[in-house]
Amino acid sequence: MPSFPFMFYLVMLMSALTLGWSFPFQPDTRRFSTNPSILEATDDFSENIQIELISTKKRALDVKIFRQLSITPAEYILKREEDATDGELLISEDEAIDLLMPGYDEQGNYIKYVSPHGHEVYFAAICSRRTKSGEDVPNQLYARQNGIVGVVRAQIKNLGSSTTLENVGEDMENLPPHVYLSNMSVHDSQRRQGVGTTLLSSVTSYARSQADVNLVLLGVDNDNSGAIRMYEKHGYKYLDQDEEIGTMFKYAI
Repeated sequence: MPSFPFMFYLVMLMSALTLGWSFPFQPDTRRFSTNPSILEATDDFSENIQIELISTKKRALDVKIFRQLSITPAEYILKREEDATDGELLISEDEAIDLLMPGYDEQGNYIKYVSPHGHEVYFAAICSRRTKSGEDVPNQLYARQNGIVGVVRAQIKNLGSSTTLENVGEDMENLPPHVYLSNMSVHDSQRRQGVGTTLLSSVTSYARSQADVNLVLLGVDNDNSGAIRMYEKHGYKYLDQDEEIGTMFKYAI
């Protein structure tokens, strides 16, 4: 027969799941224990996804936080407080952002090193939640990255090249002008919800807006069958493929 402590713990756990309690966030992971399906069952709200072109240093930091490449300004300030000596002044959020983003300008561009192709841009999918009465309701699942649930990077390459796809041959370094799509990632809770499709469309629109560019290219691991199916569904075809990676393309017209 189960012991009393075990039964007590089980009852408390079931009560928590039923009432939608949330559990403390652990600093070493970006996931919250709150189950979004519980929130949907107890809160009267709607969710909306919008695409944003990253254009500030603060938003560029949010992308890094989403990709688990940085801590938040609040976490950085807390760490400074814990390590501070007597008389040391505390820093502001803006100062924390500057310290967490060395080498970035105010538009969120990494200027410490600039590729020969120029700056890349990031598009982010932002999830907002609103009640029927019009009140914004923060979603704690995405709070650390300020609502970001998906990102994709795009970079214009080979401007001025006169090469066409038909005469590329085996020289994959000599490609026509194109937008190169990379680093696409979607939060686990938002997969198969259309976020990836929206991010792909944002890159296609970006390519269309660029003079002399009507092509989008990307690289995908051969064993990433889910991504390959998604790309093929949206019109991407193979241009080249080796033992590990395939290069796919789509005309942005």
